[in-house]
Amino acid sequence: MDIERTRAQSELRRVQAELYEVNQHNRTIQQELEASRTEAEEVKLQLQHYCCEVQRIEEILSKKESERLDLLKHLKFISQETAELENNNHSLDGEMKSCKNLLTEAEKKVMRLEALVQDKDCAVKSLETKVGYEIGSSGTG
Repeated sequence: MDIERTRAQSELRRVQAELYEVNQHNRTIQQELEASRTEAEEVKLQLQHYCCEVQRIEEILSKKESERLDLLKHLKFISQETAELENNNHSLDGEMKSCKNLLTEAEKKVMRLEALVQDKDCAVKSLETKVGYEIGSSGTG
């Protein structure tokens, strides 16, 4: 009986030691599990933060794309307006050259007419002088 009791006590100590080791192992696993849960929560929070950042960046990109499209439309409008103004400018240059030519011709004609007027004035003065001389000569004679 003593031998059985010694064996039982020995077996009890062995089982208690195993139980202690299993409990220690269980605590270690529980700590690792808790650390993993904490890490998982941190990763989840980081993921949510990154998702919010991605959404914010996508909104900014969308806004910038909209602004870019607006600028392209404005640039196209300005280009069209510039082309129209250049066409108008060329047209006005042509009209101005034509008007300058007409003005030059008109000035030449005015100069010719002024020369004719001067010639006529000289002729009239000459005739007036001649008529005055003849009137003066016939009145004394």
